[in-house]
Amino acid sequence: VIYVDWNMAKTYCEWADRRFPTEAEWEKAARGESANAYPWGNTFDGSLANFCDTNCSFSHADKSSNDEFADVAPVGSYPNGASPYGALDMAGNVWEWVNDWYSETYYSSSPSSNPEGSNSGQYRVLRGGSWVNVVNDMRSSFRVGGASDYTKDDVGFRCARSADEQAESNTAQPSATGAPLISVESKYFTEEFTTSSVLTNWSLFTLGSGNDNNLVIRQENDHLLFDLGDERLYVY
Repeated sequence: VIYVDWNMAKTYCEWADRRFPTEAEWEKAARGESANAYPWGNTFDGSLANFCDTNCSFSHADKSSNDEFADVAPVGSYPNGASPYGALDMAGNVWEWVNDWYSETYYSSSPSSNPEGSNSGQYRVLRGGSWVNVVNDMRSSFRVGGASDYTKDDVGFRCARSADEQAESNTAQPSATGAPLISVESKYFTEEFTTSSVLTNWSLFTLGSGNDNNLVIRQENDHLLFDLGDERLYVY
């Protein structure tokens, strides 16, 4: 999703029962315990992120790298560029809004643990860099500010959820041993699995070969959606 300003992104996260990450949470998710320079480590690798490379039309393009995309790439196109926590696309592709007001001085006197950002400001923080940017902007510590109503073709967002909220959600799910068994039948396949195998957001099951056998399972409110292209089944 691009062309999304801070207010629109915040509204979506709240609708989805999520929230914006703070800037500190975002950076921890990107750098891990070792405070890596990039999500994957301390050496830049142009094949692990979507930035302004040989496919980019701008004069500042790095012609020595090829990330396979001229502009925005589909989410998850660089699995080997994941952060130590498994977070994808933390470097490049699109800038990501976070909750904080932008301040150049806040971190000189902020709490040393889990700082929540300045109480006010003119701009909101954007992190991660984008397909338009150069190598230096791919660093996990790099930050810029943007007006809350700013939109562009390289600006997006991600939502977050607190660990305690996630734990409560997981506790509410059936256990692996006692979870109900669901049988799904279609013209393509018959499949059985437990509800505990479904992730909080979605799961992709490849059933045989070919795209026609890809079953996407999403949890939507109080029911599950089974989506196989032209077939959909809701389970309440």
